[in-house]
Amino acid sequence: MNERQDRHRGSFVPLLVVLMLTLITSGCRMNGRENTMPTPSPTPTPIADQAEVLRRVQGEVPFPVKEPAYLPPGYTLADAGTTIPTSSPGLTPIIEEAEVHLKYTNHRGGMIVITETALALTVQQHDATPVPINSNNGWLEMSEMAPDTQATVTVTWSEGSVTYRVSGSPPEQVNSDELLKVARSI
Repeated sequence: MNERQDRHRGSFVPLLVVLMLTLITSGCRMNGRENTMPTPSPTPTPIADQAEVLRRVQGEVPFPVKEPAYLPPGYTLADAGTTIPTSSPGLTPIIEEAEVHLKYTNHRGGMIVITETALALTVQQHDATPVPINSNNGWLEMSEMAPDTQATVTVTWSEGSVTYRVSGSPPEQVNSDELLKVARSI
């Protein structure tokens, strides 16, 4: 390697380190089991053709995607997507572990994220409160987050072979009563 190539390689190292640290400390993993949410944008951009987006998402997973019949006033679908893990990069997707993410926001920075997972994984959290979700047992919990994220209210339950997780923040805009209404309307 000549001196010029070595000099250019060295200039990318600090950028790479900053990028990696940003990703590691972001606080939100859409595919993860963490109960964290990033600070929402104060000006959400609703999806123009919600029906088309939901049809696309439905076509990517092996279970029926359910939408809430109830949302607090002012909330609209801002993002929808799937996470389909693989056993290793480049290998066949593990469709049995697919997740759907529906993100609803309002103009005041409130956010509700509904995650539907193709596995029945509901496990009681040690600090969660049992709550009925239609004819199923669910768990309601309040999480305090790191300084760069907001506290989150979450309800989790399983129905058949699908686990549902509905998270809302900040609690001043999406309290536990409102979140339970959303969960029970799915």
